[in-house]
Amino acid sequence: MLIVVGFTVWYNEWKIATQITYTPQGMPTNEFLATCEFMKTRPESNLYYPNGKVFAPFCHSTKKTDEGIDPAFAGAVMVTNDSPEKVYAWYHDKLLAFGWHRDDHAFAGLGDTQTSLHGYFFKGRGSFYIAMDDPKQLSWTLGKKVPVNTTVFEFRYFY
Repeated sequence: MLIVVGFTVWYNEWKIATQITYTPQGMPTNEFLATCEFMKTRPESNLYYPNGKVFAPFCHSTKKTDEGIDPAFAGAVMVTNDSPEKVYAWYHDKLLAFGWHRDDHAFAGLGDTQTSLHGYFFKGRGSFYIAMDDPKQLSWTLGKKVPVNTTVFEFRYFY
C-alpha cells in the first residue's frame, strides 16, 4: 500500500514537472508552478547586500485564493551599519547590470513597516523592491526584536 501511495505521489509530481514550459528568461510560464524552492534558485532571490547580515529570510509559493492569485516571492530582512543611500545604490547598480529598470510605480505603496521603497521591473521576470524598515514597527510585525541604531531593510523578488 505504501509503495502504491509513494508511486502515485511521484507520478503526479513528475507529470506536473514535465508539463512546465519556460520563458526566455527562465521563468515557468504557468504561475501556479512557481514554488518557493524554484524562487530560491533565481539570482534575484540571492541578492544579499555584501555589508549586511540576514535577519529573517522569507519565501512564498504562488497560491490561488478566493481574491485571486498571491504571487511567488523570496527575499530577506537584513541589517547593516551602512546608510540607506549606500544600500539603495548597491542594489540599483546590481539590478541595472542584470537588465532591470527602476519603476517605483510597480508597487501600490509602502507596507506598514516600511519608511521608503525603491521598485524595479523586468518584463517576463517579475518585480523587485528594496525597502527601508522601521525597526520598532518591524519588531512588532515579526514578533522578535529587530536591532536598532542600524539600517534595517528588506528586499523582495516577485514572480
